[in-house]
Amino acid sequence: MVLVDGKPSTVAPTWIQSSSVATNWGQFKDLKGVLPSKQESGVGQVGVAVSVPNGQNVTLVFGYFFPDRHWGSENIGQFYASIWGSAKEVVTQSASNIASGKTNSAITAWNRLCTDNSMPTWLRDALTQTGGGLGKTSMFLKDGRYRQYESHSCAQMEPPHIHFYRALLYSSVFPTLEEQTVDMYASTLPADGDVQELFGCGCGGCGGHSYNLDTPMGGPRGDDTSLFLIDNYMNYKWHGKSLSGNWDAIIRAVAWVTGNAQLYGLPHDLRNTFDEHGIVGNTNSYSAFVFLTGMAATKEMALLMKNDTMHALADAALTRGVAQLESQLWTGSYYRSFWCANGNTDPNALQGDSTYGYLWSVLLDLDLGIDAAKVKSHIEHERMWNLNDY
Repeated sequence: MVLVDGKPSTVAPTWIQSSSVATNWGQFKDLKGVLPSKQESGVGQVGVAVSVPNGQNVTLVFGYFFPDRHWGSENIGQFYASIWGSAKEVVTQSASNIASGKTNSAITAWNRLCTDNSMPTWLRDALTQTGGGLGKTSMFLKDGRYRQYESHSCAQMEPPHIHFYRALLYSSVFPTLEEQTVDMYASTLPADGDVQELFGCGCGGCGGHSYNLDTPMGGPRGDDTSLFLIDNYMNYKWHGKSLSGNWDAIIRAVAWVTGNAQLYGLPHDLRNTFDEHGIVGNTNSYSAFVFLTGMAATKEMALLMKNDTMHALADAALTRGVAQLESQLWTGSYYRSFWCANGNTDPNALQGDSTYGYLWSVLLDLDLGIDAAKVKSHIEHERMWNLNDY
């Protein structure tokens, strides 16, 4: 159903039309915020006459002001409401930025950052679109928190296994936003040290419940807790962020991840990013490399914090873990996807991006004690077996 000046109409695609914004808003209020036919979304339309003198250009700026945002039982609000007090203020500021050239300068600067470099064309193109992608999947809250969904297609909030894929960009361009996320993981860490996967519903919704934002949920994973350790070290190494604020959480996380690795020397029987539809094998190469880099990062953090006990624990876990990686997963040419304690291992299984954790060890100058020639051979086999270059 479409309403035109309060009367049903077959005109599409809008659901409310009138000659003024005030009339539209009045109709919406009369409906008590429920759209006609109880549809979930729609479009409002108004007609506005603009007088344009001959030979002049007119810039039209459309703005809105919705200071409230509800999540679970809380009104988490919008950050921009602390800067502007009305849609008129938003539009006035936007028009001023356009007229002064500030908007165009900002757009140009971003495009130059993404394109004036030696990276391949496809990567430069992807980076150019990243700003829009981040904006459409994230939100600034009234208290200054910055939070991001997993993706356009998943409402899962700040899952660690996805966050760290974008951490490199955030750390390079928006480091204080990246630090917010790892600090949230630390402040919500359960007593057992297992970094959780959900912080406000998952991809499939809230399961009939109303969860407040930053409420940790979800079971253990093979990569999340190790990535938390790497994340903390990255922020220290690249931006000098103190480790002391998250140190208690780091200690608990190390205890959890090394405890899980006791049985086989590597994380075991845990789902990770690349086996979303079920656990395959007892150990796998993807979680193994992330774990080993996490232990190498922990050694460095322990030295910085003068914690000899933690340093010894991480060093022993790294040494044993590398030995188990070689005995369980190295085929002689590449690291197999998974290993089964009962002997049912597929010797030919190879998983793309298995060496993701190793990449972070290179970026952070961490020595895992792994023969680089073996990693090179593994990557060559990934490329050889792939159907195309991507």
